[in-house]
Amino acid sequence: MGCVPLIRNILDYRIIFVLSFYLYGLFFIISIATKKSNYSIKRIELLAVSLMVIPFLPAANIVYPVGFVIAERILYIPSAGYCLLITIGLYKMKKKYNYYFKQVEVYFTCIICILALKSWRRSYDWQNEYQLYTNALNICPLNAKVHYNVAKVADAKYHADWALAEYKEAIRLYPEYYQAMNNLANLLKNQKKYKEAEHYLRISLHYKNDFPAAWMNLGIVLAHTGRYNDSQIAYKTALRYRKYYPDCFYNLGNLYLELNKTNLALENWFHAINLNPKHVSAWTNLLALLDNTGQIDKALQIIPKALEELPETPLIHFAIANIYGKIDEYNKAEKYFLKAINLFQNRVQAIHYANLGVLYHRWKKYDLATQMYQMALKIDSKFPSALKNLRNLERLKNKSN
Repeated sequence: MGCVPLIRNILDYRIIFVLSFYLYGLFFIISIATKKSNYSIKRIELLAVSLMVIPFLPAANIVYPVGFVIAERILYIPSAGYCLLITIGLYKMKKKYNYYFKQVEVYFTCIICILALKSWRRSYDWQNEYQLYTNALNICPLNAKVHYNVAKVADAKYHADWALAEYKEAIRLYPEYYQAMNNLANLLKNQKKYKEAEHYLRISLHYKNDFPAAWMNLGIVLAHTGRYNDSQIAYKTALRYRKYYPDCFYNLGNLYLELNKTNLALENWFHAINLNPKHVSAWTNLLALLDNTGQIDKALQIIPKALEELPETPLIHFAIANIYGKIDEYNKAEKYFLKAINLFQNRVQAIHYANLGVLYHRWKKYDLATQMYQMALKIDSKFPSALKNLRNLERLKNKSN
């Protein structure tokens, strides 16, 4: 992935080191095979070499490309072989040069201390992904995978501009990096830059046509730009390559809702939930649509299942509260509204207080309704339903006075 530039020319001076390595390996094997040394030492030498070479082969990019340079996790066992070889070397030096060995011991101890300090320092980079990947960026600035990982971390920390720049750099370094293109398109889609997002998704699919995530994201972009037939084709293509894809069924349901095909929307959301019973968005949309289309009985039937799968999800409690509010189950509705607001904590929005205010309004608990509308207006001073209902309440109070 570009971290170590490949040798592409026989005149590249680095080829000397490669040849030296293979020559060393050849001489080492010859020495083990021909020298009349202690049999037990030979066995340990063979064990050391085997520990170094065999566990490393799957990650050596020889059998198949693995995409990373020398990851620490695949060096644990080879490191044991290396340490064993060093120990054998020290043992032989002690036997042959016993007089000078005290000096060697001092130097060797110093090296061990330095490497131990480096290892201790490196452990701090592994505390979290952010430190690990940004540190790798300093070491391997030409590695596309490193830039890709940094972009993912930046996106998780809501640094969208930084993430965009890192994804673009990853693609510049590796123009066929279809995963980076898909993630970049996702970021652009969230910023409503649909044309640019579509451009990257189509290039991604050019390099990997059976990439279901890119087909699904293309479907979302096409739906946002009003090309519903093309969007439907993209979703169905994604499902052809990945049959069990709850997110795609969820988005296809959203498309059918946009086309006013409510039964197909419900069917696809049910598919999503069957594949992933903890799909919050599918549950929320399903409950809301059943509520809005007057299918209250069906909604009441699935509420226990929704609560069983997602007992601490505020959106589910909020949707359930709205359903109970519509059928005048005021106590149950209040319970779920309060639970939802409590679970939302600092993410609570004006609509949550406003809807609870409507419940109290209909319940004729006017003081509590007023409080809720005022709470909604604290969050959003221009929230229309709260402003309108608060005025209606004031008029009602004036009439009664």
